[in-house]
Amino acid sequence: MTDLELQPPTKVDQKSKKESPKISRPPVSLSKILSVVDGKQRALFWSSSVAAVLAGTVIPMFILIFGEIMNSFGPDSSMDEMMDKVVDLAFYSLYMGIGLFILCYLFVAGLAFVADNISTVIRRMVFRAILAQDVAWFDANASTEFASRIAKNASSLQHGMGEKVGRILLSAGVFVAGIGISIYKGLRLSAVVAATIPVILISGYLYQKSLTLM
Repeated sequence: MTDLELQPPTKVDQKSKKESPKISRPPVSLSKILSVVDGKQRALFWSSSVAAVLAGTVIPMFILIFGEIMNSFGPDSSMDEMMDKVVDLAFYSLYMGIGLFILCYLFVAGLAFVADNISTVIRRMVFRAILAQDVAWFDANASTEFASRIAKNASSLQHGMGEKVGRILLSAGVFVAGIGISIYKGLRLSAVVAATIPVILISGYLYQKSLTLM
């Protein structure tokens, strides 16, 4: 764990501070964020990520079970055969639901735990770095503004590393499993539907872009 390096003090007046443009800094990589915690928490983060992807792959499989249930209601099947098949598929759906619940609990709890620890460690590192500064640094930097900015950034980091990462991985698992199941069950229909994927992606990008500009 390395100590944080704060900017050296620069004596500027209030007018020049307001007129100075904001400095754009490159985003911090995921590996650098995870470097502030120990190996056990990094292992917990990656195992929770795998659980999120697996939970996403389970969700499209319910469509297969529902399709098998609908196919069991045929004119050539007797009532007893249909009931036996529906009961078996219902148990399969129950087992998959239990497994999905366990996977969702594991990845949500694991990512939230790691994100909370990362936020706490970063707050402590910033606090130690502030205490190491001389008096001139506090003359050039407002303590209240700096504290509110740290709290906001730490909260955003905790929210992103916990909830948003889990949602992205879950959606990725659903997308990959859905595409794979559709290709396995019907290649021609999947090819026709896949032609609309670029349109959906472009529409989603433009929608997100419009939200950021509002």
